[in-house]
Amino acid sequence: MKTLTEYHKKAIALKYKGTDYSEIADILNQLFPKARPGKNFTEQVVKDWFKEGGTLYEEFRKYEIEWDAINKKLVLESKKAGIQILGKNFRITCEMLVALLGSTDDPVKLGAIREIIKAVLGENAGEGIDDSNLTKYEQRLRAIRK
Repeated sequence: MKTLTEYHKKAIALKYKGTDYSEIADILNQLFPKARPGKNFTEQVVKDWFKEGGTLYEEFRKYEIEWDAINKKLVLESKKAGIQILGKNFRITCEMLVALLGSTDDPVKLGAIREIIKAVLGENAGEGIDDSNLTKYEQRLRAIRK
């Protein structure tokens, strides 16, 4: 394993985050102005580091594999935590939405209906429901109740 300088490590981290070569060079020039006396980091220098056979090619591949695995694990753990939170609060959430359906305020009722539809059918479901449709349905329901 190569011994990397701090600016090499920073360049690897920036590239992993999707920063382009020109911006990496600019950031390195700001953070490490005395690292290369008489020379600035340039876009071409940075590109050369990451090309196959370049100074950072292999190190970046290792970094990428390691951080992809870490990020995948974090995403899975976050999803599990979210499911646990949802499970614990699902009953309360449902009760609140049902209570909101009983509101006399049509926009509140509409919001509750949209949230229920989104929960059951997905995020984009329920977009076609507007206040005028809700009012028509509400008028029909009121007529039926009488």
